[in-house]
Amino acid sequence: MRTRLIPMGTARIARDPDTGEIIVDDRSLRRNTARNDDFGDDDFGDDDFGDDDFGDEYGDDEYDADVEAGESDMGDDDFGGPRRRGKRRARKAARKQRRKHRSQGGGAASDYTNWGKTIVGGSFSGGAGTAQVRVRLQFDFRALDIAFNGSTAATVITLVQFGDRIVFQDPDGFDVSLFASTGFIRNLVNGQSLRAGLDILVVGILPGAGSTLRVAIPGRKPVMAYC
Repeated sequence: MRTRLIPMGTARIARDPDTGEIIVDDRSLRRNTARNDDFGDDDFGDDDFGDDDFGDEYGDDEYDADVEAGESDMGDDDFGGPRRRGKRRARKAARKQRRKHRSQGGGAASDYTNWGKTIVGGSFSGGAGTAQVRVRLQFDFRALDIAFNGSTAATVITLVQFGDRIVFQDPDGFDVSLFASTGFIRNLVNGQSLRAGLDILVVGILPGAGSTLRVAIPGRKPVMAYC
C-alpha cells in the first residue's frame, strides 16, 4: 500500500546537465502554511509560470538576451535565495510589451529603439489605366500619413497595402484630392508598421496619357541613440 506523501512546501529545482539528477534547493523551501491545498496560487500560477513566461519568447532574441545578460530565472543570483519577484515581473512586462508591439502591424523594431523622422515613396507615369507604386523598405518603418501631392488631377486610389495587410481597398477608388492635408482621409495609414525588406504597395487609376501617380509616406525609422 502506497504511503501518503507529506507535503513539505515548494522550492526551486534544477537538473544536473551531466548526470540528469534532479536537485532540490532546500534553502528556498517555503511551506504553504496559509493555505489548505498543497500547491497554492501564491507559488504556482499566472504570476510565475503563466503564458507570458512560456511561449513565443523562447527561441527568439528576447530569451537569448536575458540569458546573455545573466538574468535567467535560475541564475546564481537567485538560486539559494528568495525569489526576486520584482525583477521577474519587470522582465515579464518587457516581454509582454515586445510581443504586443510585434502583434500590431507587422512587428517593426522594439519600442526601446530611438526613432527618427523619415519619408519613403515613389512614382509611376503612363497612359490611362492602372498604376502601381511599390516601395521596398530599407529599414523598419512606422507610417504617420500618406500623400499624393504631384499626382495628376482625377487620379484615383484603389489600394493601399502594407506587406500582406490591406489598409484600404475599393475597386472604384477615391480621388487623390481626398488625401490632401485638408481632406477627411488624413492619417489613413497612421500607426501602420513594417519590417525592413517588405513592400508598401499603392495602386491607382490614371485618367489619361502622360499622367503620374506620386506617393509620399512620412513616418519614422530606428536610429542610433546618438543620432
